[in-house]
Amino acid sequence: MTLGPDGNFYGTASGGGSSGNGTVFQVTPSGALTTLASFAGTNGAMPQAGLTLRPDGNLYGTTPGGGASGIGVIYRLNLPPPFGYTPSITISNNGTGNLTLRLASAPGSTNRLWATTNLAVPMPQWEVIATILTDSNGFSVFSDTNTTSLKARYYRLSLP
Repeated sequence: MTLGPDGNFYGTASGGGSSGNGTVFQVTPSGALTTLASFAGTNGAMPQAGLTLRPDGNLYGTTPGGGASGIGVIYRLNLPPPFGYTPSITISNNGTGNLTLRLASAPGSTNRLWATTNLAVPMPQWEVIATILTDSNGFSVFSDTNTTSLKARYYRLSLP
């Protein structure tokens, strides 16, 4: 099993689920079991390997069967951000034209810092300017040194 950033354990079972083709499950530290995904054949079948937690906060795995050609799939399971943490940013001008951003999020989490100069652009067009790991208290500091020539710059912080 794989330990998730939320303190829960994640694993796979090669049988079971709604079609009998296997599941991805979560086990809390107190032992509560929840099925998160069932394989139906078309989306994979019979997972036998463990899950890999990547820096984007999601779990990845493979199945040897199922999929469009019947020879397996690579899948991603999007984990929700840890409960109770809403990423936030406090911005201050350090007098040099650069900005200091104090970031707060889930302790030890990997976050994306996004920026744009135009609030009218859709979110997918915002630029990721940094990937930031918070400390054990959930804080990090980032200095944006690319602001001196900009009239405006907008930020958002997200857990992947």
